[in-house]
Amino acid sequence: MMHFIVGSDKQSLSRARTWLYGLIFGCMFASCGHPYTTYTDTYFVSNQTEEEIRLVLDQAVMWDTCSIVNPQRAWYSTNNIPIAAGKTIRLHPIRREYKNVRAGDVLMISRIIGASAQLIAGNDTIIWKEHRYDYVYGDEWSIYNDTDWVTTEDKEEPYRYDHTFVIDHQKIERAKQ
Repeated sequence: MMHFIVGSDKQSLSRARTWLYGLIFGCMFASCGHPYTTYTDTYFVSNQTEEEIRLVLDQAVMWDTCSIVNPQRAWYSTNNIPIAAGKTIRLHPIRREYKNVRAGDVLMISRIIGASAQLIAGNDTIIWKEHRYDYVYGDEWSIYNDTDWVTTEDKEEPYRYDHTFVIDHQKIERAKQ
């Protein structure tokens, strides 16, 4: 039994089949040949004092209260963030993708919270400004100083980094001087 396709011969059918396989494999290589690496950065701000403090940022950010007890999370979007005594807030995770693992740059906190921030603790207001063309020096306690953030890599999920900024009485006193 022979099958015939009207208007084509074996040679054109073979070329069409080759072209179709080439297209399929080309699409597969194009999608798999340059995979992206996804980085996840999560920022936490922890209040280790005995009183509520407040962060006032120059732009609204998404954050939550990190409540483990209550499965219903409250999401907020504001530039005025209260942090209760002994509590931690979490800024929304930031995800970014790169074709090359080595090409991934560090996401600066200034891109997330803006160019300036205020810490209000009791009657004290500490103003932090991002140093755009200069480094924030190690002796200045600031939310923009990289040395004041503790960064840990998640052992279970690759390319996930948690960054924590801890506010305590010693650091507040250091910032007042």
